[in-house]
Amino acid sequence: AFMNSIHVSARDLTPWHLVFRYQHSQRGELWIDGRSRPTRHPNGMVEWHGFASDITELKKAERAASGNEQLLKDIMNAAKAII
Repeated sequence: AFMNSIHVSARDLTPWHLVFRYQHSQRGELWIDGRSRPTRHPNGMVEWHGFASDITELKKAERAASGNEQLLKDIMNAAKAII
C-alpha cells in the first residue's frame, strides 16, 4: 500500500497522504502520518515536499479509548440484563 500510494502520487501529481505502521528495529511498532506534495521537474524527476509525524501515542490512546468504550458497553448491557 505504501509503495502503491507513492506511485499513484508521482503518476498523477496528486498530494500524497498515508497513515501507516512501521516496525522500527529499536523502538518497535511506530505509526506514521505522512503528507507530501509532488512536483515534476523538466527532466521527469518527481520531488516531494512534505512531512512525516510520529502518531504512535495517538494510536495507543485510540486503542485504549476503544477498549474502554467496549467495556462500558458490556457493563451497560449487563446492567440492563439485571434490571
